[in-house]
Amino acid sequence: MPRWPGATERGRRKATAAAATLACTCRPRRASDHGKFRMKAASSSIAAPRRPEWRLRPLALSLACIGLAPAGAQILPTNPTLVRGNAVVGAATALGNGGLAMGINQTSNRAILNWQSFSIGALDRVNITQPAASSVLLNRVTGAQASTIAGRLTANGHVYLVNPAGVTFANGSQVSVGGLVASTLDIAGPDPTTRNNSFMDGGALNATTQRRELGFAGTSGASVTVEQGATIGTTSPGGTVALVGANVGNAGTLNVARGSVGMVSGNEVVMVVDPVGDGLTTFRIGANNTATTAKVQNTGSITADGGRVQLSAASVSDVQSTLVNQSGQIRARSLDARGSEIVLGAGGNLAAAELKLGGTIDASGVEGAAGGTVSAVAGLLRVENASINVSGSQGGTAQLIGVSAASMAPDVTVRADATGANGNGGTVAVGSLGFAHVSGNL
Repeated sequence: MPRWPGATERGRRKATAAAATLACTCRPRRASDHGKFRMKAASSSIAAPRRPEWRLRPLALSLACIGLAPAGAQILPTNPTLVRGNAVVGAATALGNGGLAMGINQTSNRAILNWQSFSIGALDRVNITQPAASSVLLNRVTGAQASTIAGRLTANGHVYLVNPAGVTFANGSQVSVGGLVASTLDIAGPDPTTRNNSFMDGGALNATTQRRELGFAGTSGASVTVEQGATIGTTSPGGTVALVGANVGNAGTLNVARGSVGMVSGNEVVMVVDPVGDGLTTFRIGANNTATTAKVQNTGSITADGGRVQLSAASVSDVQSTLVNQSGQIRARSLDARGSEIVLGAGGNLAAAELKLGGTIDASGVEGAAGGTVSAVAGLLRVENASINVSGSQGGTAQLIGVSAASMAPDVTVRADATGANGNGGTVAVGSLGFAHVSGNL
């Protein structure tokens, strides 16, 4: 049986061995309550000695060999090949700030471009013009270099960036698109033709009247990372930002209005859109997932008011590890009649899959809306230094479940208040089928 730090013998005696579930109905609360690297020798009538100049060359070569570039280097995606659909990549043009701009004109609703590399320097930008907000461009990297987005990436539709070597959104990068999927996993399928067909046929991208799915699969162990100071946002309501890989981390800012944010780790991931329901995107780890390392970590800010935020990871390893670690800010407030949902899950081997829940989790209702839903389910659940709020005109629901074990520290606050004059308080449930040690303010 797992033993949690701070769980005294007295506390263990208080926990139920078979099932410990705490549910409370909260009292109503009233409304009043990232130029070229140039080195120029000083002018002189005497020829500059060649030896110092030679010393500089190995340094530049070394920087290139290890994948680094001098600050302000001009970097754009290289060697595009059109695989499916219609899209034209324009020549690079100079920007007034010393950077370069690249334009991509997509004229089919879906298109696939393969690239040798896909990175954007800090002073550079890539703009993608698409037929409609629902259009999608798949950018697949076939070279061995990881993608670093340090400048600006804009599009009026959806952009997929698939690179098994990894994707990083660097400090200072700005991404403004209709929707974004950054993944180290390719579209699922046994061969390139099948994968391309799946994408062009639509899958979840073509969900207009019925529930549709699009799978991602691969064996890459690389990361998808959003660094502190990076910003990713959608241009219109209802978009999706999805980060998929073996190791997914956000220390920056993700902002999606009335849409969906997903941070998902595994080697088989399915993206699902249900237009008949709430129209939001959900994710699930595939049944054939065999990942032995998986990690999702949020230390930054995620906002999806009127939408959905999901952090999920699954590993089949029997070594206990933290698969999901939330210590930043997640906000998905309910708007009007549009509810909100925040879902955190660590699965696979439930005896070893741990979820650490902290920071701020806000699914409250605003402007008279009812509180939303917060659901955190894992094999092992540890809640520390957390503030969870599902209050609203009618209180929402907070469900915190550790299948094998659950622990809640005294510095945790969970609110499910009714702020409307005639509202009812919500429900807070904390439980485990094995061991539970619960403190905090509920």
